Amino acid sequence: MRKARTTVMCAFNVRVRGLPASGFGLEQRDNRKGSRMKVSVDQDICCGAGQCALLAPEVFDQRDEDGVVVLLDPDPGEESHAVTREAADSCPSGAIVVAEN
Repeated sequence: MRKARTTVMCAFNVRVRGLPASGFGLEQRDNRKGSRMKVSVDQDICCGAGQCALLAPEVFDQRDEDGVVVLLDPDPGEESHAVTREAADSCPSGAIVVAEN
């Protein structure tokens, strides 16, 4: 039986393989098919770079007045998982958190 590959996300969106996620405040990502995704954003730390809205416009938008992220879909469908992960990884302020199970 093959084990599912996991990636651990830590501060500044650095991927660290092989570290335990529990107890360290780290986010664990499960790369198995059929996983559910929950997205959250922290508007207080968003710098308004807009990479998320460019990469995944069906999930993210920006406020007109200041460019801060607006979450359009906190539970994106499986077809949007890859691009949502990419948007979170490219966020320079780390304002996007993606949890999968």
